Amino acid sequence: YIKQKISERIARSSVTVVYISEATAQSQWVKWEVEKSIELNKRVVAVHPKDKAPIQPPKWFSDYEIKTVVWNKLSEELK
Repeated sequence: YIKQKISERIARSSVTVVYISEATAQSQWVKWEVEKSIELNKRVVAVHPKDKAPIQPPKWFSDYEIKTVVWNKLSEELK
């Protein structure tokens, strides 16, 4: 049920924004949301607070070529 509802929301959006932190690599939910977004041909952007980018982003971020930006630059990225 939860995946179905999240899938519906992703389908209605043009971009999926994910918050990246040290815990993101362990989150199967974030990975699933990214994979679902890519499957639905949605753009994915990862954000993090200034000076808080993870030292080691998840490998699948680079596999999917996900752009990472500082939170306060997100609006510029989405233009």
